[in-house]
Parts: sequence; C-alpha cells; structure tokens
Amino acid sequence: MKNPPNDLPNTEEDKSLDMKNLVTLDSDMGTDSSDFRIEPDELNDSPTSENPIIERLKLYLSDKKYRIKLGDQMDDVLKDVQHSLQNHDIFAEQNSFNRLGESSLSCIKHYATNCETLIAMAMVSGSWMEENCYSMWSRVIKELGSVRSKSEIFLHHLELQRFPATLIFYALGMGALKFDRIDYLKHLFGISIYDFRAESTGSHFHHLSAAEILPPYNSFTEVISQIKLHDDFKDKRLPMNHIIFDTLKSNCEVLNISEGQFSHIFNRFEVLIALNSLSNDGSTMIPGLFYVETDYDRATLLSEIHYSIHMCRDKSPYVTSGIFDSIGDGIQRLDKFHHEMKKNRRIY
Repeated sequence: MKNPPNDLPNTEEDKSLDMKNLVTLDSDMGTDSSDFRIEPDELNDSPTSENPIIERLKLYLSDKKYRIKLGDQMDDVLKDVQHSLQNHDIFAEQNSFNRLGESSLSCIKHYATNCETLIAMAMVSGSWMEENCYSMWSRVIKELGSVRSKSEIFLHHLELQRFPATLIFYALGMGALKFDRIDYLKHLFGISIYDFRAESTGSHFHHLSAAEILPPYNSFTEVISQIKLHDDFKDKRLPMNHIIFDTLKSNCEVLNISEGQFSHIFNRFEVLIALNSLSNDGSTMIPGLFYVETDYDRATLLSEIHYSIHMCRDKSPYVTSGIFDSIGDGIQRLDKFHHEMKKNRRIY
C-alpha cells in the first residue's frame, strides 16, 4: 500500500475523503489492484466495525490465495533438518572405542545447529497454537521421530537421528507451558511414533506415544553410555537431559524469559512427563533434571499441580485436558511421584 500522507486529516470531511481514496496493494504482490480496493459504497457495509478497512484487511490476510502458509514454511525448514540427518559422514567409524563419546557429541552438536530455526518456530507455535495447527507439528514430530532401522547403521546412530525430534518435542512443550496451555500437552504427549526397537525385539506394538519414546532417558540408552565416556559427562547420571537443557537455553529470548524462568519451565515439563509415565500399569517413572534440583524448587513445581487439583477440582486444567483422568488419578500419580523420588533420588 502507498504510504499515508504526512498531513493527517483533521476534520470529519477530510477523514471521509481519505477513506474513499484508499489505494490498493502494490502490483509486485502478484494481486489485481481491484481485489483490495475499498469502494465508497463499502464504507458503511460493516455495521459491527468502526473501521471497515481493517475488516477488509482481515479478509485479505485470511485468504489462502494470498497468504504465505505456516505449513509451507515449516516444510522448507523440515527438509533442511532431514537433509542433515541423511549426512552419514559424521557417522564414520572410530578406530578407538574411547572416541565414541566425542563422536556422538559432535553429531549432537551438528543436529542441534541444523534445528535452530525449527526449534524457535516450535517454541513460538507452542505458546499460541490453535487446534487447527496441531496436525502440522504432529507431522513434524512423526517424521523426525519415526526413524527406520537400516542394517548398515548401528543402534546408537539410530538413536542420534531421533535427537531432533526430542528437541522439537521439548520446544513445543515449553512454549505451551509458558502460557499454561496444558490442553496442548495432552495432544503432544499422545503423538504416535514408530519405534525402530520393535523390529529387533519382535514386539507387535511398533508405535509408542511421544511421551514414552522421546524423553532422553528412554530414547538414548546407547548414546548415554557413550557420552559418559567423555570427561565432561562421566559424572552425570542424565547427560542427555543436560545437553537438551543447554541446547534450548539459548532460546530464552524467543519466549521472552530469563534463564531462571527457563529452568523452571524446563523442569515443570519434565515433571509432567514423569507424572504421565506413572500410569496404573506399574510403569517406572521417567527421570528428569528435577532430581538434581533443590527440595525447595521441586516442591514449588509440585505445589502448582497440587494447588490446581485441590482448589479447582474437576475444573483443573490438568484434569480437563486429560493429563489426569480424574482428581483421584492426579492425587494417585503425585503420591507415586513422591515415592519414586524418595526411592531413586540417591541414584541421580
């Protein structure tokens, strides 16, 4: 559109003339100028709006013929990440077993660098995404997470190729928690992902939920054993959790939060993953960095959930979203969480 005149209209008559002389989008946008022209007769067509020009602009922005779709942009970025996953040069065999940890860390850094744009998009999308956009990010998680087994690739290489999916899983979850969008977490946790381990075990269940397969403790068993060979991680019980934390921490500005707030949201997300894993089938709790937090910080995380369940009852977002099946289910899982913490904290 042309720039508005320097002299703003002062009288009602001037304003009316200014509205009637509105010009159209520039031709380089690839649109016909008549598509956006506001005719004088249309100025009073919108009784619900004080500014019909804004209403017409909204129609333009929502028209599929003109807009750049988020899905198209995501596809381009996703292709770049997938291309990096196909670069097997970084999987060159090492002559010394002691170099495996260094090789894995190099691969992780390579993937993280190639995921930077997608991570930022995921964090922002997680904070505002509406239900009609869920399927786009579900597809991203499925495509990155559903790694297929190949005979010439070692197991730890397959695990490493799933690292980008875990990064996006965390980025979406943390973006959602920034604005307490618990409803989206239930959908995120339930995304179905192909499990390449099912092929070797002969299991009939070839798909697992994202909350089961993508948390680092479950997803990177072979990689963790290698990374611990590296001096920087030999004393860490949850090295991949630390790596994910450090990788995502550079995105504090994307969510407009401090490092302290980032740490709180990260731990809160891992607590919800752990609570989700404590179903009635006797599953073991998935550990997270909340194990190494102080008693005060961990109590703060849990008190938010306790307060919501006891005060809001059936209207608690943890119940209405389906994270907990009921108030009783939530209380039972919290009790199990405390029990697991007492039993395993010394390990971590």
